[in-house]
Amino acid sequence: MAGKTPTAVEIQRKLEGRTQSLNQHLAAIRQEFAPMAQISGDGAPPEPKEPLSTAQKVGIALGATLAVGLLLGMQARKKKLGRAEQMGPTVRLYVDHILDEAARLAANGKSPDDALRKVLRRKPAVVQVETLEAPKQRSAVANAAASVAIAAFSFAVKAGTDWVADQIKKDG
Repeated sequence: MAGKTPTAVEIQRKLEGRTQSLNQHLAAIRQEFAPMAQISGDGAPPEPKEPLSTAQKVGIALGATLAVGLLLGMQARKKKLGRAEQMGPTVRLYVDHILDEAARLAANGKSPDDALRKVLRRKPAVVQVETLEAPKQRSAVANAAASVAIAAFSFAVKAGTDWVADQIKKDG
């Protein structure tokens, strides 16, 4: 005998058992993800939001203006600091040279004070003059950014004053 073939009743019982097992598994998955469905709104479309109030628009405009101003200010400061750092090595080298020469004279028998005075009399003082450069023309991008920042600031001021005037009219 090759084997017993299952009867229709046995197949039906296996299918019902399998269906029940799958339903239990699906219920467990739904229960596990129930908190996620509550957070995400269970797939429902989001509720329409109210339009921004004038105060919120003013706040957004002021925040954007502040951010742009900070970025442009930091860039300008980095440029100025870069020029100051370029002047530093020359002065440090000069001081190191003076101290080395005074140390050499002190090693030959002079007192350190006399050696330093002698070296300073022979060496001229370092004066580093920064030439005044003609103001550089700003790029089109910088001009556009400045224009946008000015426009955003003026919009914020206008919206703020309009809002204050409306509040005064409502209260008064």
